[in-house]
Amino acid sequence: MPLDSFGFTASLAAFGQREIHGPHARARSWRSPAENCRTSWIATTKTKENREYNRQHGERILKMMFEEIGAHRLIAEDLGDVAPYVRPTLQQLEIPGFKIPQWERNWDRLIPGTDYQRLSLATFATHDHPPVKSHWEELFRVAQSEDKSLRDVAIHGMWELMDFCGQPEFRLPQPFSVEIHEILLHGLFREQFLDRHPHDSRSLWHR
Repeated sequence: MPLDSFGFTASLAAFGQREIHGPHARARSWRSPAENCRTSWIATTKTKENREYNRQHGERILKMMFEEIGAHRLIAEDLGDVAPYVRPTLQQLEIPGFKIPQWERNWDRLIPGTDYQRLSLATFATHDHPPVKSHWEELFRVAQSEDKSLRDVAIHGMWELMDFCGQPEFRLPQPFSVEIHEILLHGLFREQFLDRHPHDSRSLWHR
């Protein structure tokens, strides 16, 4: 996803599940025409009728957001256990969802970013997670444990990230460094951008 503007993050409030995050979400609530024509959602998704009602409710709210945000981007926080109709609706509306590489896995390896849906925003952390530096430092701390099983899990966690970034032979464990930081950033952007838009690589790094 281009980096030339920040976006509002619409979490699953539209589908009756969570809040809406904006540029100053912790300080204030973002209001839209949706506030003036809010309809209640049905919390359960057990029946086909309820699922369709919730889907239509969410689609209506998201379309209202589109009309209000102007040049900003709308990004869906579709993380965790979401109803089956959420992501297809987001794809239909061309709203990207989040991909957290650590959660996108095929057994003991992370799924390559090139296998993500084209309309995705990949990041190692959201506002609910520690910064990637803190995450790595915690892995490195546990990697020094006298408990071999804990060490192995921590080192494997480091390896997964390096493997995702195209550096599976990187010597581990290592403390966080400028080199590791650059590998993580370049690996993340390369997976979700450069492999699909190789001719745009200069524009990405110069923004």
